[in-house]
Amino acid sequence: MKHGRIWAAVLACALLFTGCAGGGDTSANAPSTPMEEAFAGRDMTLSVRLMAVGDNLIHDVIYQQAAARGSGGYHDFGPVYRQIAPIVAKADIAVINQEVPVASDLYPLSSYPAFNSPKELAGQVEGLGFNVVSYANNHMYDKGSAGLAESKRVFDALPSVTVAGIYERGSYDDIPIREENGIRFAFLSYMEMTNVGSSGDTCGIYLKDEETIRRQMELARQQADFIVVNVHWGAEGSDTPNAYQKEEAQKLADWGADLILGHHPHVLQPIAELTAADGRQVPVIYSLGNFVSAQKGNYNMAGGFLDCTVVLDMKTGETRVEGLSFIPTVTQFGSRFSNLHIVPFADWSESQAAAHGLAGNGFSYQFVKRQLENTFGNYLKTGA
Repeated sequence: MKHGRIWAAVLACALLFTGCAGGGDTSANAPSTPMEEAFAGRDMTLSVRLMAVGDNLIHDVIYQQAAARGSGGYHDFGPVYRQIAPIVAKADIAVINQEVPVASDLYPLSSYPAFNSPKELAGQVEGLGFNVVSYANNHMYDKGSAGLAESKRVFDALPSVTVAGIYERGSYDDIPIREENGIRFAFLSYMEMTNVGSSGDTCGIYLKDEETIRRQMELARQQADFIVVNVHWGAEGSDTPNAYQKEEAQKLADWGADLILGHHPHVLQPIAELTAADGRQVPVIYSLGNFVSAQKGNYNMAGGFLDCTVVLDMKTGETRVEGLSFIPTVTQFGSRFSNLHIVPFADWSESQAAAHGLAGNGFSYQFVKRQLENTFGNYLKTGA
């Protein structure tokens, strides 16, 4: 996309280097414009490494283990995420789908079907390096509008975090914007459904509200260089995107999305690259699966990081995605979900698979390897 903001920045840089728009060297060897003079011999691109993960789905066994590691009521989730922390650290922007409320100051902790996690989780997610938190999902109203508002308050109190997908009803023109390395990103989040309805003041936006979504896209195009859309959709347990997901993905691309991050099925679904109505190439991962959970299905264990570099060409104001790939992880635990934690697939072994709580029920190292290869093909990479 082209943006007047980019041209203004380029012109400002040109004037900074040349002193003024006129009066420069007019010799035959001199650059012919202030822009060319300012950037002669310079890299005229900006770049941001962006990573994204799926559902941070905190079942009771996970927060119970965190409580046992803490003291004085504090929940220590550190060991759950410790092995993947070096991957997150490589990102300039790291996006996570926070599947459950963190409203423990208002409501008791709870698990499926209506979740509520300790508020300490938020600070530990930020401490890992996740700086964009998406909240539009089917569990966002599990503690009602008040629980959603409290979750936003908890994350908003963290200095490095941008929250997407939570609004005060009717104030949908407030687009979450984050600037990294000179590139401005808009973060929008939508959901197909919620398990619990809410009529409160704090809310999310459903995919069916197309008028609101198209207006947000227009506003985001005016304010940002690159639009990231998180979307909660599809059928739980399905490793294949359905017709609705594909139709909605194409709409979002046509309306202005530059990258689409899918959630909700709790299993991985493929990456595709769509052609938008204006000719842009728009990557979509239909489901990032579970980042962490205590689900019991063989296909629920694999998750990981969508990894890419967003590049802004300062000459043209156009953005593009380079190096699109997927870095896989596995949720590892023993019997009865003991010692539950995430392991990079590159560090996961046959012996760990054999000791997994699901081993002996068709789950194995080769099972996960095949799942990853069949889902991502050439996009798959094991190292960060």
